Amino acid sequence: IAGSLALLQSKFGSGIISSTLPDTMQSFWGSNPTTDPLLGSRFFPINHYGDEAARLEKFRQLINWQEGLDHLRVCWEGQEHDRNCGHCNKCLTTRLSLLLLGLEQNCFDDMMTADEIIAELPDTFRGRMENHDIKQIIEEARIRFPGAAWLQTMERRYAYLFNIKSW
Repeated sequence: IAGSLALLQSKFGSGIISSTLPDTMQSFWGSNPTTDPLLGSRFFPINHYGDEAARLEKFRQLINWQEGLDHLRVCWEGQEHDRNCGHCNKCLTTRLSLLLLGLEQNCFDDMMTADEIIAELPDTFRGRMENHDIKQIIEEARIRFPGAAWLQTMERRYAYLFNIKSW
């Protein structure tokens, strides 16, 4: 990311790298406030941004920016690097977040319902970030869609991840 930003330094005075995790998770995995500034230089500083908000909150900030939503890229697993594959964990949690917030899935090649997304989600996730995202999605869905069948499926499916007997 820093190398790509440096290619633009003749047009911009600095670069910004978005946080990987919210600061509440107290982790320095991925993009973080300690190492991101070290990737810049005196002539082209690189700043860390956005660790005050978790992923769902970041999506919420895009509600009024349709062009940004239409061109949103989150996937790193797909064969085509200029597109979202639509089916990896990151794509699926992004789809669910967009649906939850009432936003279009235009950044994906096809549309999926909440039931279809949940059916493709894995039973477990690789790390704390994905667990955090799913928990946040469930908590928000309980406010927006209480009693929805897909929400009940998610609650049952992921209760063991968070050691929760009932929500």
